[in-house]
Amino acid sequence: EYLQNLGVEIRILSFKRFVPPDNYSRIFQSGFYKFDVLKALEAENETKFIVLDIDCIWTKYDEDFFNLVKKEKLLLYDVFEQIPPDEKISRLSRSDMGTLFQEIVDDYPDDKPIRFGGEFLACDLNTLKTLNSKAHQLFQLIISRFGNNPPRFRNRKKIFDGNEPFGSLLLNHGFVPWKDAQGFIKRIYSSTAINTVLPEDLDIPIWHMPDEKKHGIPLLFTLAVNNQSEFWSTPLEHFKVLLGGYLGVPVRIHRSPWKFNLNQQLINKIRYYYRIYFS
Repeated sequence: EYLQNLGVEIRILSFKRFVPPDNYSRIFQSGFYKFDVLKALEAENETKFIVLDIDCIWTKYDEDFFNLVKKEKLLLYDVFEQIPPDEKISRLSRSDMGTLFQEIVDDYPDDKPIRFGGEFLACDLNTLKTLNSKAHQLFQLIISRFGNNPPRFRNRKKIFDGNEPFGSLLLNHGFVPWKDAQGFIKRIYSSTAINTVLPEDLDIPIWHMPDEKKHGIPLLFTLAVNNQSEFWSTPLEHFKVLLGGYLGVPVRIHRSPWKFNLNQQLINKIRYYYRIYFS
């Protein structure tokens, strides 16, 4: 109700077109909702679309960014900046991805595909329709071709464990040329365990903050739903500094009052790897 009073349009969309079968996905299955959203966008009376993950933060208006969106048919974000083909991240290399992709699709064009994180996509309407059509074809191909034995990567993760592997399969197919949005968006790790924050990140228009779902973002939410908070009174030219103080870019000023539970984190990790190896 609060958001609606601000003029925010809220829509409840169905999740039915891209629902992976249970035995095909045990982790992050809900990420496939993104593809249902992309399909629903086809009905909009718009010519350009920007789709972001829920933990992406707009920090400022950037005219150069929007000019790039208007100019290009498809913008993506190469989060790993073309890492070497055999360098492993989470025990999986680009070559490993290419091996599985070529098992899934005959004559797959790229044996060392780019590893897209999936947090950002911008495109025009025709490109959106092409992506949706190809995504549905690939989705159905995998299920019909592999039956009850879902394809797995060498690290035992299934192709439908999260939307990123399937998204990389789709976007490396080569049927739509794309440009990199590098410089306008950055995946930023801001925890004490992994910290990739740089001082210049303060000037990037969009921050993807995977570590902040249970920390800085909830704190910002409490500000956003309070008309009297600094969220609404801070001048726009200083707004990114306000956001950075809660998200750790470049320095964290405001910390979550909730205690960090190491035991629960360990339990979650055990569950995560159990689902990968025994499902």
